[in-house]
Amino acid sequence: YAGARAVWLGRKPELVSPDVRTVVKAADGAIWFGMSGGGLGCLQDGKLRQFRRADGLSSDFVQCLHLEEDDTLWIGTFGGGLNRFKDGRFTAITKNDGLPNDVICEIQDDGLGFFWISSHGGIARVSKTELNRCADDRCADEQAAKLKCLNYGLSDGLPSLECSGGSKPSGCRTADGHLWFATVKGLV
Repeated sequence: YAGARAVWLGRKPELVSPDVRTVVKAADGAIWFGMSGGGLGCLQDGKLRQFRRADGLSSDFVQCLHLEEDDTLWIGTFGGGLNRFKDGRFTAITKNDGLPNDVICEIQDDGLGFFWISSHGGIARVSKTELNRCADDRCADEQAAKLKCLNYGLSDGLPSLECSGGSKPSGCRTADGHLWFATVKGLV
């Protein structure tokens, strides 16, 4: 919507499965959006582009997005783990690499070098340096250690391991630095 005019984007055949669930805006004006079944979309300079599994995305079901200042885009998927989109390339980080689950609901940056990632396996604190190391294919090396995650679950006070996702916001960082996440049994 601009001025007094609304423009509808994403009609078929422009996008396949345009069920938009999450949106972020980049500093260069690009609008990135995740779709349930349609993968990842980008609207920039009036051009619409869609990225799906055939383009390297691990799942066409995108639940959350987190954009870094260096334009690295982190993508939480339903069933495909966490994806990093950097320099035009997708890399997936999954449960096999050390994440607690492949259903990623929310990604929050604590401002101290860590992402807090809610999932269907609880909440994990993971170093951004570790995530980038793994995304740079170093987790694939059998000699390299898997991700070092600090996982929070039922024994830590979570009412459920299953966090909520697929609708924004499903988590936030408040001005006082607290991180909040939605679960199927309430707010933590």
